[in-house]
Amino acid sequence: MGTTKKQAKKKASGRGVKIDERIKTKAQIMLATGDTVSFVCNKLGLKDSTVRTWQKALQKDEEFVNFRDNILNKRLNEYMLKAMDAQGAALEIIVKKLETAMVCEDKRAELIDKLLEIKPDGEAKLTTDEIKKAVSLLLPENLGDISRTFALLTEKVALLSGRPTANINHSGQVKFEDL
Repeated sequence: MGTTKKQAKKKASGRGVKIDERIKTKAQIMLATGDTVSFVCNKLGLKDSTVRTWQKALQKDEEFVNFRDNILNKRLNEYMLKAMDAQGAALEIIVKKLETAMVCEDKRAELIDKLLEIKPDGEAKLTTDEIKKAVSLLLPENLGDISRTFALLTEKVALLSGRPTANINHSGQVKFEDL
């Protein structure tokens, strides 16, 4: 069966089939709740240009814009709270590890002295297990991953709250009170 003139005209103009109103409404709700055009297209099987046309029309509707902005702000605030909680937890871990490292410093010095002592007969004063324990205590605390995570979270919270993420005139000294 051949195409009618009306169908050929629709194809030539780039117009496709009429989309069910329920699908259009679902797409509009998805856009209103912060989903991207790409996500809506993939989820509903729609053309990018169609969804963008609907999005442009919705952006002229003040009620839609306010609703969408409220949803996005709520999501942003939830993310910021989670990031700040994670930042607080990372700071607690860093402080505990630093405290542990400071307490162990005296023990490390003692162990180094013991390791260096040798009995008159040439044998070490410590057993193999004591030496293993001593060597493990000599290794510095690895705070790199936690410090990087803390710095990343600090920067994200600053970005999300509109604060600057860099201080050009900084002395290079950072105290925990500054954070």
